[in-house]
Amino acid sequence: MNYTEIKLKADAFTLSIKPGQPLNGWFTGTISLDSTYLQNCAPRDELFYCPFEDWLELCDYIESHINKLLELGHFESQTWVTSDLMLQATCLTGELYYEYNELAGRFVIRIMVKFGSDEDANYANIGFEGGVEVSEVIAFCQALREYVNSQKEVLVGVSG
Repeated sequence: MNYTEIKLKADAFTLSIKPGQPLNGWFTGTISLDSTYLQNCAPRDELFYCPFEDWLELCDYIESHINKLLELGHFESQTWVTSDLMLQATCLTGELYYEYNELAGRFVIRIMVKFGSDEDANYANIGFEGGVEVSEVIAFCQALREYVNSQKEVLVGVSG
């Protein structure tokens, strides 16, 4: 499968991850936030790199939040960040339930991306918060896991 873009679509925004060429076990590519509410706001795209494990940890974080919402009904997770602090996610409260044996409902998610450079302290954390369907966030995590696993296979094949 060709992974050109992995998206998470929430009510108020879309997070897009566009993989580039992996480098020494690290994800490289771009990450962007888009919102119909702020069409003229710049910048929106940022070069992005992180260990592949960060993406798996993000999926674990989101899936853990879903399980806590199902168990407790009301739950807000602590903020998750990538190892280089370029991306933050916070899963907030919502309502999840089973309908015809399918998980349904929605919760609120907040995504923040660091745009700019640490070198001269010329950066800003820019983000959005909005409701997201649980089916959408599960599909996002599945696509992200598939991408990471495909890259692990490529990396093992290259080194083995």
